[in-house]
Amino acid sequence: MLQWSVNHQERAVAVAATGSVIRLEVEDYFDAIVKADAKTYTKFIDLTFARLELSRDDLSAVAGRLIMYSDGERPGPVGMVVRTPATLDMVVLLKQRLRTRPFRIFTSSDEARFWLKSFEAANWPQHTNVRKSFANIHYENKEKDYNLSM
Repeated sequence: MLQWSVNHQERAVAVAATGSVIRLEVEDYFDAIVKADAKTYTKFIDLTFARLELSRDDLSAVAGRLIMYSDGERPGPVGMVVRTPATLDMVVLLKQRLRTRPFRIFTSSDEARFWLKSFEAANWPQHTNVRKSFANIHYENKEKDYNLSM
């Protein structure tokens, strides 16, 4: 399951996933971010407790969407947290298809937040307090009950 929260004031998106994540959920996320006019926002994506259930065709389609997503206005930086080897492999394959977009993969949420905060310091297009935006994300347990308040 993929959940996200957009904070327009902070120009940040927080994404959390648990269990299986399928192509349709990823595509719904892309559509929602475009509709929310949040492509340029920083994105903290936590896949710590997720399994990407993507076939080879799904992976190619998602990569194609990422490339299209990068056209036009400059998309915001992505800090993605992964812990399992299978998820890491898929994320690395997706990252390789991107152009010059700031996109880093982490095994630590704190490191991802710190890296995203550097875009605030560099005054990434109109970003304000990235650290504050991601500070309220926590897990009640490994499987459920996210608090995505921002």
